[in-house]
Amino acid sequence: SVYISTGDTGAGSWLHAPTKDVTPLSNDHFAIATKLRLNKTQMRLDTHPCQRCTDTRSCDAPVTPQMPLLHLAAMIPIKQKPTILVTNDDGITSPGIRLLAEAMHEIGDVFVVAPDSPQSGMGHAITLDEPLRVEHVDIFKHIKAWQCTGTPVDCVKIAVDKIIKGKPDLCVSGVNHGSNSSINVIYSGTMSAAMEASIEGIPAIGFSFLNYSYDADLSVCKKVVKQVTHQVMKHGLPQNVLLNVNVPNVD
Repeated sequence: SVYISTGDTGAGSWLHAPTKDVTPLSNDHFAIATKLRLNKTQMRLDTHPCQRCTDTRSCDAPVTPQMPLLHLAAMIPIKQKPTILVTNDDGITSPGIRLLAEAMHEIGDVFVVAPDSPQSGMGHAITLDEPLRVEHVDIFKHIKAWQCTGTPVDCVKIAVDKIIKGKPDLCVSGVNHGSNSSINVIYSGTMSAAMEASIEGIPAIGFSFLNYSYDADLSVCKKVVKQVTHQVMKHGLPQNVLLNVNVPNVD
């Protein structure tokens, strides 16, 4: 076995192999450990990637001290950014989803899956009588995006089943132009998309801006969007609970 000790000794921490050889970890390896918050802990590595193996997670070759430290470091399960699904009901070209996607891009690994045209007022409708088509689009810089011919709820279902192929860590919907409060929540495609995610066990938030103008200045929403998202990522949400956030129209 190999033990990587990452105590409070800085870049001089040691990697201990089952021999008399003791090799100091490089700054790069210690940086990985620091990001993982592994101070005062030890990780036991019973396998390692061999010279012939490209799958660093499943190689079962015996550990030897001759193996490069870089290969051993590759075995450390680096925590990835959270996967965030972004959708809406105003369509993939709306200003609101652009702001939301860009804000989420600063927090996690973003997948945008949204209707190819406005779907306001669709509620929790799904498409039954015609094929759904999904197309990869290059709309957002450095952000993966797909447009779908279906409803907002269709977009969530397709994202989870066909695009992400698993549950994201968070689903955010919006930013909607106009209020989503009171009975409007029942009709809202924005909130129905978030509700669908919540039904599937995914923490979800719907964002709306209390200004119905297509040209509304949405910049005021970005700070709120990021603050709420960080709190949800940090503390989570109770099962089957989603958030409906309406941002006031203020200067």
